[in-house]
Amino acid sequence: MARAADYASLSYLTQGNSLKLDNLKDACLCTLCTDSYSGVTVEKIYRGVVSGVIFKDDYRREINLSIKGTTTNTEWLLDFNFAPIPYHPFSRSKNG
Repeated sequence: MARAADYASLSYLTQGNSLKLDNLKDACLCTLCTDSYSGVTVEKIYRGVVSGVIFKDDYRREINLSIKGTTTNTEWLLDFNFAPIPYHPFSRSKNG
């Protein structure tokens, strides 16, 4: 679980362009990126309305997608930009 928290923390580096494509130790300027993350690379960085990072861990044979949460006033406004829609419960008939 600690690795997932680390990846989530690293996704916030997309905002200030503090993360680049490369081996995680070389791609990141923060202290989380230590030798314990050897074999982890930053494969794709998404910057925009939704920002996040795809990490590839060759040692564990995992792909991790981490999406940055809300941090700016504009993003808070987007979070609350919704319209209610009617709820229609889904039901399954016994004959179908």
